[in-house]
Amino acid sequence: GIAGRLRFAEASPSMKWGKRMRTMEHAPWRSNYVCYKKLKQVLASLKNETKVEGVHSAVGSAALGEHWEGSLASASDGNPFVKALLEELVKVSSFHESMTAALEQRMADCKAAADEALCRSTHAQQIDVLYNAEVLMGMVSSSREEEVNDRKRKRANALAAIENLRADLEMLHRYLMVNQLTVKKIVKKYDKHVVGPKLEGP
Repeated sequence: GIAGRLRFAEASPSMKWGKRMRTMEHAPWRSNYVCYKKLKQVLASLKNETKVEGVHSAVGSAALGEHWEGSLASASDGNPFVKALLEELVKVSSFHESMTAALEQRMADCKAAADEALCRSTHAQQIDVLYNAEVLMGMVSSSREEEVNDRKRKRANALAAIENLRADLEMLHRYLMVNQLTVKKIVKKYDKHVVGPKLEGP
């Protein structure tokens, strides 16, 4: 699965994370990933400086989803790295929200298309169970052939739309996991090179 492939990529010793991350990104979404290179550049300017107190608890809240934007914003005062990290997290969160809304709408559209392809209703808006069973089993008279073929085309289109939706849902899940690993990597670098309390937490 996705998690297994990402764990393998994370553990690969032959390539630095920045390059490995690029191989796992979905190209059309590239500008919406955490910018690892940018965070490394900010971190390079902070090496051997003292960490700002309060960052640890702020990142803990972020991990738990507890008003993380406000927590990190208050902790970012005087700390360029945390400020840059916050900007990247807000970017990822905004993109995820917009994509989730779009996928939810597509899910509703897929359901409507599938219903239209598989179900016929009478004038009283009751499902014609016998007719739909006949369509699914191909037990229809020649006079209904055109309608049946139309429903077959609609059914094929609905299935294709559902498959595309599934692929994009998987891609969004992968997007989140890649960003999670990227944040984990850069926070470890921060803890290693900047003096003071740990940012990553236990």
